Amino acid sequence: MDIQLHDNELRMLIKALRSPLHRYIIAIIDNHNTYLDFYEWLKNNSPRPVHEINITGNRYREIIEPLKLLGNEVALIPDFDWLFIKGNDDIAISINLKRDFLAARNIKIICCMQPGNLHKFPRFMNDFWSFRSLELDFTDYWSPNHINPPTP
Repeated sequence: MDIQLHDNELRMLIKALRSPLHRYIIAIIDNHNTYLDFYEWLKNNSPRPVHEINITGNRYREIIEPLKLLGNEVALIPDFDWLFIKGNDDIAISINLKRDFLAARNIKIICCMQPGNLHKFPRFMNDFWSFRSLELDFTDYWSPNHINPPTP
């Protein structure tokens, strides 16, 4: 991940993690290497402890239990859009119904997903979607400015 390219998003993220208002943050990440860089950066710069919670292949209880244990921490879910795959509807609905419970726990949930799946979020998890407070784009599409970002 090009830190300079995403400097604005990273600054907004840190502000959101410090704020008592932000609970659900969407991070659009287009590839695994970008995610690894993002996770490493977050561990080193977050004002709260960061816990990665993978959900792929898990049942509802295996997803919700680790979230229940957190308080004043960050839950980073790298594969959040797994919930939008056909056959996972019941899990997505169940987690969606826990929106208020999770918000009351003072945890920050960063939902990472591929760019093409953002439109599915409000359809599958409309309660979570309505509580989202920040959408950040960490895609590393090639552009002329990507190689040599403009200097301020």
